[in-house]
Amino acid sequence: MPQIKSLSPRIKDKGCLTEIARRKLTRRLCEEYLQQAFILPSKANVLAFRNDAGGHELYYRNHERHKDYKGRIGPEGIRTLPAAPILERIDLYVYAHFWDFLTHLHVNGLQPDATYIITNGLVTEAAQYAVTALERARRVVVFPYDSQEHDFLAELDADHVPVGVWGENLTEALMKPDGHFKLKQAMSAPERQNDHTHAQSFTMRVRPQ
Repeated sequence: MPQIKSLSPRIKDKGCLTEIARRKLTRRLCEEYLQQAFILPSKANVLAFRNDAGGHELYYRNHERHKDYKGRIGPEGIRTLPAAPILERIDLYVYAHFWDFLTHLHVNGLQPDATYIITNGLVTEAAQYAVTALERARRVVVFPYDSQEHDFLAELDADHVPVGVWGENLTEALMKPDGHFKLKQAMSAPERQNDHTHAQSFTMRVRPQ
């Protein structure tokens, strides 16, 4: 059974750093939320993202074979970064995978009036957590990944809160030419999108220009 032999807050492995660069992220940002894990019995260095249950979501890419490795060691769980309880109105951002979460932070920074939820594949648990914050929510924005956003929305009872689904995968968008500029432009002015609706309850598609 795979196990973590060691965890390091510093990411030094060449393969891990290559993957961070390929995704156009910075080592400094990634080291705030990821650790370098040495796992057995494969004796490999991988990127580890801690979940709220104390387990770790693992990621490694073999750049020679262009194959991804994803796994988990320890208890499964979502990851949450809640806004301060004193804030009366907040935004809820929901991601299926930590790469999209890091991409959003890279482009838009960590917002103090936002709660961040990374589902790690646990859509029902993530929706249940989101429901507890809906009374303070101005809106819920879900970032798509392998159609998991549809499962999340089906679990979420948010009739009185605007719900938005971002128009494309964040990670893929950032890796495109001028990806950072286009994402930054779209995130800074979502109200200018042509398909925004002002209905009390809605699902909107927000697409970078």
